Amino acid sequence: MKLKSFKFPTFEEWMKKECKTRVELGAYCVEVRAFSWSNNGTTYVFAASLVDRNPLNIYTPQLFYRRFEYVGDETPLKEWYEKSVLEFNQFFEELLKKTYLEE
Repeated sequence: MKLKSFKFPTFEEWMKKECKTRVELGAYCVEVRAFSWSNNGTTYVFAASLVDRNPLNIYTPQLFYRRFEYVGDETPLKEWYEKSVLEFNQFFEELLKKTYLEE
């Protein structure tokens, strides 16, 4: 049996969408976008929660959370995005296995 996984846009597609995405699967959702801005750069967040919540809200219980401080070089941002997608998909598969499957 194969578990469904989130279908994230590629980094290039994400950039074309103004670096914003919200992906839902069943009772879960993930948002990836700019979270805060300062003179030094932009903070991007990759966060997952239940679908009826805002994963980027600081008061929302998050299942998964990654942040990145962007200071103008796109290469590290791309690496962070792709690594976060990979880590989340592995995390989510393990979460579903532990929660819903018996050995």
